[in-house]
Amino acid sequence: MNCQHCVHLLHENKRLVAVIKRLKARSLQSTPIGPLSLGFTQQQEVIIEALWAAQGSGVTSALLSFALGGESSKASVRVQINRIRAKLGPDTIKNRYGSGYFLTSEGLGILSEIMGESK
Repeated sequence: MNCQHCVHLLHENKRLVAVIKRLKARSLQSTPIGPLSLGFTQQQEVIIEALWAAQGSGVTSALLSFALGGESSKASVRVQINRIRAKLGPDTIKNRYGSGYFLTSEGLGILSEIMGESK
């Protein structure tokens, strides 16, 4: 598995694991991760932050499960993604086979407004 696509995904996954670890450390300090006041649960916040950090690249269910504490299953990640879609809109998060979940340009636009920043 030394194809360029596989090497790229491995690099992206390592980068995202580092981002997720920082997010988990920040949440342990009781600092709000994002817009909890908009009705997102803490699990949804973690998923949103991981997708936001990926900036349109795929985030696998396994990485999202790890971000949620490693005890979450792929099914519970899928449930949380569907709940986020219900709040942000159905076309904000897509799933690409082999790459995982990613924010669409619409999702990136909505989140940049919610978070009050641009990336």
